[in-house]
Amino acid sequence: MRPDAVRRRPHAGVRDGAGRNPLNLHWTPLAIGCLLYLALAGSVGTWLNYWLLERMSATALLSMALVEPLIAVLLGAALLHERVTPAPPREACSCSAASS
Repeated sequence: MRPDAVRRRPHAGVRDGAGRNPLNLHWTPLAIGCLLYLALAGSVGTWLNYWLLERMSATALLSMALVEPLIAVLLGAALLHERVTPAPPREACSCSAASS
């Protein structure tokens, strides 16, 4: 791709993991609905955090972030019948932080 083409079309250089331009993908109604849901839920969540920050301490508000993943897992198990399995041992982690 020529550099001047990237300047005219800024999204032309954007690729996903498989080397495809995400703007050229086939967007199904379900995918569009999911994207809109994430945008709306993220906006509501952000607004809710700022609203709560005026009414409680920052420490209490940030400690809720420790509980939210647990609630999400439990809701997934209860409502969507997802299996909850134990985490793999730490030695199995292939992240770079574990190797240093």
